[in-house]
Formats: sequence, structure tokens, C-alpha cells
Amino acid sequence: MSDRKLGVFKRFSSQRKNDVNRFEVRVLSPSAESFDPKNVPFELEYVFRKLPESEERIRTLIERGYGIGVRTIRRAPKTVLEAVERVSEASQRGVIEPWLSRLIFHEEIPLFTEDELYEQNERGINLFTEAHAILGERFEMKRLVLVDLEAHGIDEADREFLSHANLALQPLSAAYLHHRIHADRKPLKIRFTRTLLKAMVLIGPIAHVFELWVRGMGQMFAALADDVTREAADLTTLKGSGYTNRQIWKQSQVFLPVLIIAVWLSLQVEGLIEGGSLFAAGFVFGSVAVSFTIIRLLRTYARFRTSYAELEKSTKLPSGHLPSLSVFSFREIRMSPMRFGLFIGAFVTPVISGIAFVLFPIYTHNGWFLAFIASLEIFTAFLYRGNIIALDRVLFIRKMKTGDRLSTRSQESRPPAASN
Repeated sequence: MSDRKLGVFKRFSSQRKNDVNRFEVRVLSPSAESFDPKNVPFELEYVFRKLPESEERIRTLIERGYGIGVRTIRRAPKTVLEAVERVSEASQRGVIEPWLSRLIFHEEIPLFTEDELYEQNERGINLFTEAHAILGERFEMKRLVLVDLEAHGIDEADREFLSHANLALQPLSAAYLHHRIHADRKPLKIRFTRTLLKAMVLIGPIAHVFELWVRGMGQMFAALADDVTREAADLTTLKGSGYTNRQIWKQSQVFLPVLIIAVWLSLQVEGLIEGGSLFAAGFVFGSVAVSFTIIRLLRTYARFRTSYAELEKSTKLPSGHLPSLSVFSFREIRMSPMRFGLFIGAFVTPVISGIAFVLFPIYTHNGWFLAFIASLEIFTAFLYRGNIIALDRVLFIRKMKTGDRLSTRSQESRPPAASN
């Protein structure tokens, strides 16, 4: 805390892994002579834009020996995620936009039918309570705190100023909660380390042996092994949960034609390599590798579109000029970092695969190389998810307009919270 150099942020984080409100505090304590309002956390930039007079006040606090801290809750609280899940499944056909945006930014409680309320009450769940649980956290995700670095004590005027500054920060805090809910809710059960190990330790060696045995077999195995085993595991899970054979057959009808086409395409890769069409060979191999991912995304999109159509019929979609159901459905996919990362990976993998085949023709029969290329869409998804969640400044730029739509009534109705 003694380091007063400009640009140095002291970070403190809660260490309890089971704490649903794990947080991080960044403390800014520059020297008063070199204080630069442009070189501060973006949360302070936001406050300066909303309250121009706060810049001079913070400069004065720093001159008096105080530090300004930004406390950020790193994940959406578990109670909020559970509330979103209950409202979504009980009343909103499994989707969370646009009702969540309107709840967070405009305090508009979703429309619940009497049947839905009665059914959930029978289970001990009050949907209105769940909605208010979400509202109760939207101004807690990001807050400014005053740090008494030199033990001077904090007077009432400073507390009142900090409460006023936190009031100005509320739209950004609400936007951050909206972002974290999408990032943390129902993450896809895919693990980066497990995927890499599976590709390099299991699929790679087997694909290499197959490729040494029969040219083209290793390519087919590398491209399809992970997806086929995943689909088989899903069907086995459905069987264990009570699905009949007829229901399982119906579930698999979409994927069987895709599997047949994918196998046929994978067997064309070796002929393209022998014909000197390396980019085409890599493009076909990459397309086969992401074929099941694309089908899953299309099914997800179709499910969302059906849900939105049902919401439209029940008049639960907000009134006014609205985008098409197709746009709503795509937005639902885009708002999930992992799912949208897979969407990006599914479309860039064939191109990257083609380029890789051209640049490294000697490895086109190497099982480990093929297994890595076949997993590119998952690696792309993790890369996208990691960056979009970690870079809060990107969030600030993307969410500034959304946060500024927070209703004035919402900001004025909340009493200023006590500062630290």
C-alpha cells in the first residue's frame, strides 16, 4: 500500500472457493502531482463521464492520502443464476432474452400466468421473489470503495460523495451483471485440458496407427472420433433417464445422415492430397471435423426460435417494434460466450485446416496433427470465451450504451448504499 506510483493497482481477492460472491478489489493510489484521470480504471472513467465534478473530488481525496478502490464481483452470484434458471424454465420457454435485459435495465418484471405461478408455488417457488432476487444484485457487481491508506478516518462528507459516485456507477454494474449471467449460466460441459489430452493422448496415437495401416482411415478417425463418442454418450444418458428406444431413434435420426455424409467426405481427403489439392483436402477435413458442431448449433437455434414463437403467441414478448424471431434466436446464441465461440470456431476451422495442410504437407498423415486440427473449433471457443470474459475494458465499450439505458426511475428509487 506504500507504493504511490501512478498506474500501480493493488489487487485483493476473496480466496474462499465456495463463496458465491468472490470478488476482486483494485486500489488506485497515485501521487497527487502525477494524477492523470485518463490513466485510471474504466469504472472511474465512466463515473467521470457521468459526474464531471467527481474528477476533482477524487484528486482531492488522493492528495489527502486516500486510495480509490474498485470492487468487482467476479462471477454472477449463485442465487441470481438459480433465479434466472427458474424464471427461464418456468415461464420463458428456456430463453433468457429479452426478458432479462428488460428486467435488469428497466425493472420490468416478466409476465407470469396464473397457472405458472400456481405450479411454482406448489414447488415452494415464488417467481416474483426470483425476479426481485435478480434486481437486488444488479447494483452490487461493481462498486467504488474509499481506502483509508494513512488511517485518517473517513468523514460523513466523503461517505456521501462515494454514495453519489456509486449511484452514477449503477448502469455499468447492471450491464456487468447482465454480461456475467450469460457468461456463467449453464456453461457448456467442455474442459480445455481434457479436450487437449483426449486429442493428443488418445485420438492422436490411434489416428496415427490407422493412418499407417490404411491411408485415409486415420483422417476419418481423427475428424469424427470425438463427436461420435459424444453423441453415443448423450444417447446412453437419454436411455438411462428413461427414454424409450423409439424416442432415442428419433433423437438420432438427425445425426445418422450427417454421419454418413461426413464419413464419405472424410474418405475423399486422401484423394485430394494425392491430386495435389492440399487446401481443398484440408478444407474438407476441417468441414468434417466441425459437421456435428454445426448441426448442434442449428438445433439449438431451431429450439430457441420455437421458444420465441411460443412466447410471441402468449404475448410475453415486449410490445413495440421488435426484430424478427430469427434475430432473437441468433442473439440468444451470441450472448453465450462459449456457444458463440463454438459458432466462430465451426466456420474458421475449415479455412485454418486448409491453410495448415498447405503449410505442413508432411504432417497430413500424422495422427497428432490431425487430432489437433479436428479440435480447433473447441480451442477457438475457449480462446473467445477467455478473452470476452477477462477483458473488462471490452465489456465497457460494448455495454456502455446498454448500461446507459438503465431507467432513471430505477436509479432514483434505490437509496445510496453505505460506503466502506
